[in-house]
Amino acid sequence: MGKSGRGQVIIDPSDSAQNRAYIYSSNYWNNYNYDGKPSSYSTSNMSGQGMLISLSDAYVHLANNTGKIYSGSHNELISNNIGFYLSHDGFSLLILQE
Repeated sequence: MGKSGRGQVIIDPSDSAQNRAYIYSSNYWNNYNYDGKPSSYSTSNMSGQGMLISLSDAYVHLANNTGKIYSGSHNELISNNIGFYLSHDGFSLLILQE
């Protein structure tokens, strides 16, 4: 849906080669077609940045070197800081309650 661009998240409902659907950041793939979809879903087209979520099998791939995403100073799985953390180790969320 839509074309990839800086700072966007793409919902890609039709990987016809593997019959899968994805959500990914616009920097996840190196090259895109005119319609905004990756020119190839192969590992050789992965940029080494961003994140991909498979809607078919719940696979999450974090392509950065740290293998994690987080907000603010909630930068580890067990944290007392408000925010979220996601890595291959797990997910944690701490919200402010009044």
